[in-house]
Amino acid sequence: MHQTSEASESSRSSKDRQGLLEEMQAHPPDIVIAGGGILGTGIFREAAMSGLRVVLLEGMDFGWGASSCSSKMIHGGLRYLQTGRFDITYHAVHEREKILAELPGLIAPQAFVVPAYSRWRRLIFALGLWIYDRFSRHTRHKRFRKEALFSMFPDLRKEGLCAGFSYEDALTDDVRIVLRNLHDGTEAGGQALNYVRVLETRCLGEKTEVSVEDGLSGARYTLTCRAVVNATGFAADRLREQRGLRPMMRPLRGSHLVFSKETLSVPEVLVFDHPEDRRSVYLVPWEGCTFVGTTEADDAGRTDQLTAISQEEQRYLLEAVRYIFPHKPITERDILSTWAGIRPIVSAGKKNTYKEPRDIHIHYRDGLLTVAGGKLTTFRRDAVRALRLLGPLFPPLQRLQGHSFDLPTSVVAATSEDARVSVWERAAYGPKARRFGMYRRPEDDAAFASTAVTLARVRVALKEEWVEHLDDLMMRRTRLGLVLKDGGESVLPKIREICLEAGWSAQRFEAEASRYRALVKEHYSAHLKAADTSD
Repeated sequence: MHQTSEASESSRSSKDRQGLLEEMQAHPPDIVIAGGGILGTGIFREAAMSGLRVVLLEGMDFGWGASSCSSKMIHGGLRYLQTGRFDITYHAVHEREKILAELPGLIAPQAFVVPAYSRWRRLIFALGLWIYDRFSRHTRHKRFRKEALFSMFPDLRKEGLCAGFSYEDALTDDVRIVLRNLHDGTEAGGQALNYVRVLETRCLGEKTEVSVEDGLSGARYTLTCRAVVNATGFAADRLREQRGLRPMMRPLRGSHLVFSKETLSVPEVLVFDHPEDRRSVYLVPWEGCTFVGTTEADDAGRTDQLTAISQEEQRYLLEAVRYIFPHKPITERDILSTWAGIRPIVSAGKKNTYKEPRDIHIHYRDGLLTVAGGKLTTFRRDAVRALRLLGPLFPPLQRLQGHSFDLPTSVVAATSEDARVSVWERAAYGPKARRFGMYRRPEDDAAFASTAVTLARVRVALKEEWVEHLDDLMMRRTRLGLVLKDGGESVLPKIREICLEAGWSAQRFEAEASRYRALVKEHYSAHLKAADTSD
């Protein structure tokens, strides 16, 4: 859903955006990156920290698709062992270990508990987890008796239960890693804008011409650069087909349901097979709530509109919860919110969506570098592999190893002066954490409702994190719209107050609030049966 012209005209950053786009036009960058998801921003960070002049342009909001709508897991992908893809699991486990060490607080270790409902499944889990531990060089899996499982999950399905296992992976807030990439990249001299769409790229010998459109003003610009990175996710075919390359993407929607802890609470992640198709389903404690996911359904892949959970997907996920907790009455009315994202799957032509590979695809030709597929966990490794292909153009990239997320000693010392700058804030904001105190007021340590989101985080987002729409703030810079009822309607008065302090006009906020409520209803809400809407 595009911004209304009324809201666009009152955007506080319109002049800044115009000036930045004109500067990009007048002073050609080395690389233009199309796409502001986890891969695009990962490439942006690595290129900028390598000393290149790099510009990142995202047609919607940063991370608006799969990169804010994943299952929030930094994991090795245990299920890939079942299909013989040991390489994917091996590299993912190693990347998990690195990022756990570098981003404490933002990436949190998490136990995953797996009940086994047959002796065969018990054997398979035991073997798979043994291999998993060998890859990480740690023994982290455990075996549980049935009694221990019932102690952790009193409502757990008892019929056929043989034993249980636990292993360790990690959870995160996916879009915060996207934002950390942006903070590091801009701190290193890169430039980034959301709501600017790359329309077309043309190879002009050693240069590439890039036509772009500012989605807020409608103005068009022509940039030149030495290489374009096509990191537009499921929409990657659009720029490829302009160059005569064959289509390769299969947009697959993954959807989730969110419940309050009062309705559905789990002490650890619970992993089990869906009774209909044996796909793995996850019940995950996250941000003070519990979510269940995910699905895999073919999607049309609209590049200018969010996707949404279907009625069939909602039924499927509710059925999963009712199966594993057969005596717990869960209905559509218990759903707090939903989210859905489109995975950028590079198709191998498999009929079964579950069998489509998750490999990264990297292809370079005539100034256009396409990077698609892959996993959240391995984004940095994939970014480095992609940029090395540009080594002949940019010597600093030839032996690129990837830049650590560890903060420089000077930044750690500066942030340590204010004890209220938390470990999470340092990991989430990187070098910009030292400026966090600029936006914190005495009352700002208070959080919104039952969440961990403070007023200071909202102020930082409005000033430092490219917020153009209210849903940018409510759904991605914070998760208030997902973890509070009705998209966080109860906190909108306080949000309005902070937005006005940040320079929004009352007219702009009201236009944005109207737009936001429509988005919540259309893209983040449960499907209710006719009988459920009577009150």
